[in-house]
Amino acid sequence: MAIFDFANAPSQQLKLPKIYDRFASFAHAKKKEIPRVELTERDINIFILLWRYRILDFGTLKFLLHFTGGKYTLWHRLRKLFQLGFIDRPKEAIIFGRIGGPRVLLALGRKGYEVVAPILDLPTDNHQAKQMTQKNNEIKFFYIAHALGLNRFHAVLELACENHEHVNLAHWTQQNLKVRITPPSYQISLFRIPEKTIALIPDAFFTLQFPNEPSPNKTHYYVEFDNGSTPLSRWKLKKGLGYAEYDRQKLQSKFQGFKTFQVLIIAPTPERKHNMRKEVAEWLQTAKRRGTTYSPELWLFTDKTQYSLDNPQTVLEAPIWQTATDDNPYSLLVLRQAQ
Repeated sequence: MAIFDFANAPSQQLKLPKIYDRFASFAHAKKKEIPRVELTERDINIFILLWRYRILDFGTLKFLLHFTGGKYTLWHRLRKLFQLGFIDRPKEAIIFGRIGGPRVLLALGRKGYEVVAPILDLPTDNHQAKQMTQKNNEIKFFYIAHALGLNRFHAVLELACENHEHVNLAHWTQQNLKVRITPPSYQISLFRIPEKTIALIPDAFFTLQFPNEPSPNKTHYYVEFDNGSTPLSRWKLKKGLGYAEYDRQKLQSKFQGFKTFQVLIIAPTPERKHNMRKEVAEWLQTAKRRGTTYSPELWLFTDKTQYSLDNPQTVLEAPIWQTATDDNPYSLLVLRQAQ
């Protein structure tokens, strides 16, 4: 099931229907009687995945579960869990499906939270459980488009590490990553903005661990999933100068305790990737003439058509990543060995 192409979304704003019927949100869920269900180990895994990923489409969830049965077997199970309140569907997912996005988007419901809270050592008070419905209703259209793309990459990376005996996904987080940076005035003046500081907010951060190698055997990456909606000039300021100064000032050592990192930039199309690389390469030349040299290997670019859930190993082993100044593609594992 393909991720919705945010860049080609229609400009007009679609409105939700006045009445939102939970039972009509799933196809064929027309009966009003609530079925009884006994939770299985697979159900618990579904709840844990929805807690970790926040929102998933049906296709990604199926791959993460390693489900090999019939499509409608899982579909009917999800329908029962939905009707009982264990899983939920954000309201604005209806709009998303109407304009070409995944037909079914899933989030963790109140009862599902009550099941996984003691397992994951989460707060078990009733207030936290009640908040799940409110949080799901607050999920907006623009968040859905970005979150699905980022979660698809996360799922592909997780499956690739599961299938690779020498690489582990040691850490993944999308929380508490904001930092404010003060670049040199002669560099930020290139962008002709009144601000003197940059708020750097990565989409995600993860660590790959290589257990069969001597220490240090970890590589750290920030992730930026681009939907094509941000003008390149603004993107270059936030993700170009922002990460360059973050590395030059060694703020990663101060805040997170490691010395080196790379930034994975995932573009929506090959054309957008090409334009982003070109913008960064030209800016690096200008910055160098103004007295500061930044490493072009800090950013690695690809586009979302280069990896898939059907063949997740490509994200690690296939030559799909390019630096800002080198047209030759490399794999993440080859680039790590070259460091």
